Amino acid sequence: MRTWFITGGTPGGFGLVYAEAALAQGDQVVVLGEDAACVRATGKVLEGEWAHVFTLRNGKVARFHEYLDTAELVAELRAAHAKA
Repeated sequence: MRTWFITGGTPGGFGLVYAEAALAQGDQVVVLGEDAACVRATGKVLEGEWAHVFTLRNGKVARFHEYLDTAELVAELRAAHAKA
């Protein structure tokens, strides 16, 4: 579908976001995708899958939920903090 390259805003300063599919029904849109981001403190690149759920009202986003597994990111940031 679409790929974005992000600089800044991540623990490592860069990330790659890829939206694989979008499903719409009624006032909700679900977008499924993958991302990769570098943890600056360790240099490790973490990859993962995510789901975004948008609820629309009057053509605008009224609600947003993000679902992803944060365990690997938390573990990597804790390891980096322990070394500091």
